[in-house]
Amino acid sequence: MLRLQTTVDIQTSSARVWSLLMDFSQYPAWNPFIRSLEGEPLVSAVINAFLQLPGSHAMRFRHWVVALVPQREFAGAEAFLQMDTGLLVPLLRRNLQGSTRRGFHAMNEALKREAEPS
Repeated sequence: MLRLQTTVDIQTSSARVWSLLMDFSQYPAWNPFIRSLEGEPLVSAVINAFLQLPGSHAMRFRHWVVALVPQREFAGAEAFLQMDTGLLVPLLRRNLQGSTRRGFHAMNEALKREAEPS
């Protein structure tokens, strides 16, 4: 199992950050990595995600929501992962760790800019 964790310090309320993260419809406006999320943020629901870094292959993810604690945790378990090339991601796991990590760092920084007061 691949586990990837990134962090960022954001100087605002957890309610503000949570609001941005749960508003899936606004992801294209601020998120440079997760270009869209579809589904409901409910435990056992399926969330479809489209991820893409500039210069990288697009990736489609399908996750089940396994944890939801308002203003604290929103976690999913991989249900299916496929690149737009049709190759299964486990074959490319080593390469994805680098680009995926960079994507989450870019997302974290964008979230910080969006959430913190100007």
